[in-house]
Amino acid sequence: MCTSRGKPRTPASRLMLPQGRQAPLPARVRASTIAAVEELRFACDAMLGRLARWLRLAGFDTRFDPAATDQELAAACRAEGRWLLTRDR
Repeated sequence: MCTSRGKPRTPASRLMLPQGRQAPLPARVRASTIAAVEELRFACDAMLGRLARWLRLAGFDTRFDPAATDQELAAACRAEGRWLLTRDR
């Protein structure tokens, strides 16, 4: 068993809920907040392929096209209402 700072790690299988159950939400989380998060749409540039994969696994609508230029990606984000994620400065 792997340890982190001297403490045993919890196996991943113990962190997952049984099929069909959802984790309880904190009392302060509003339905409008949940709806706003579910509507988030992203576009990742060519440098963020791994992040795009993780966002998709988390259930977010994520566009990733490594062949697209910065101008094409920006135009697509404006047209589709997406947040552009990039490491360009």
